[in-house]
Amino acid sequence: MRNRISLLIAASVASLAIPVAATPAAAANYENSCFSAGVAVAGASGGGRWNYASRTKLDPMTLFVTDRKADGHSVGVRLVTRRSNGTNAYWAWHRLYAGAGNTESWGTSLTDSAGVRQAWTQVAVFEGDAVLQLCVTPTGTNQHW
Repeated sequence: MRNRISLLIAASVASLAIPVAATPAAAANYENSCFSAGVAVAGASGGGRWNYASRTKLDPMTLFVTDRKADGHSVGVRLVTRRSNGTNAYWAWHRLYAGAGNTESWGTSLTDSAGVRQAWTQVAVFEGDAVLQLCVTPTGTNQHW
């Protein structure tokens, strides 16, 4: 009986240790998508996922966008970061021109010597180079700051 109780206590302690050990790695990852009603109705959804590797680096990072409407408009996604001095950096748009029902993703990384305190994505529907509708995902905060 005493051995059985010892085994149960040891198993309980071991099961508690696993989530605690996994928590720091999980906190490094961030993922969010943009499904605002306006952009979804206009025909786009998308977002990004990344790991805050340091105060200045997102690695790995994936941006993704889906064209949801057969309307002749292209869709796009881009990363926006807040630097250590509080200014925002608007990175290049990644555009999808393949039409309704298509999804594109871009695997990349980002290093900014000015720092990356926070990051989020913008998803847009375009007419040529003009943004018709824009959705902004919630902000992810870099745990290294």
